[in-house]
Amino acid sequence: MRDFNEFARKLRCKFLFYSKNENIHPFRENSKYEPHYSCDALENYIFQTKHELSSMQPRRFRDNLKPGERSSISSLLRDKSILIKKADKSNNVVVLDKSIYLSEAYRQLQSHHYTSLDGFDFKVLRNNINDYVTRMHIHNEIDEISFKYMINGNQKNYGPGQMHILPKIHKINFVDYDNVMRIGFNIDLIVPPGGDLSFPRLVRSLNT
Repeated sequence: MRDFNEFARKLRCKFLFYSKNENIHPFRENSKYEPHYSCDALENYIFQTKHELSSMQPRRFRDNLKPGERSSISSLLRDKSILIKKADKSNNVVVLDKSIYLSEAYRQLQSHHYTSLDGFDFKVLRNNINDYVTRMHIHNEIDEISFKYMINGNQKNYGPGQMHILPKIHKINFVDYDNVMRIGFNIDLIVPPGGDLSFPRLVRSLNT
């Protein structure tokens, strides 16, 4: 009921403070104020809604896949030699070799857009940011609310960001499609339009 309690808290706050036209600071932190009472009508609505939700019986989950289909998906998820990713366009799912995915990721990381670091010490970076923000506050370049927001938000133990890439796919022309239907799937027979595929050994593309 934690989500409902938060919903009820926001309803009470809206009722109690709806007429105040104060300019809210964009970096103002949530006060976590919890009013215990608003008005009879709103409290009755909150009580009735909570009572109705608590009396609902959860429905039993029914799998919408056949056992064979569920087993096939599970086997794909357990296979560590492949990756399942969303394609760069449409709503397609691509199954490809993990080695091909990693080689493409390393190729992009070796471009001029990225720089390799010998090491990364987040504590040093956090201390430098705190010192810089503190100096800005001392020189009245930021107000008290902005200062507290940036200082408090910089105390979490963030780590380096993670990178992921989306496979680039092309539509198969009619000639290649006819060859696939007659001969069977062979990636060497398919010539992608406009240039080579980013992942030349694409296993298959599944429309969802």
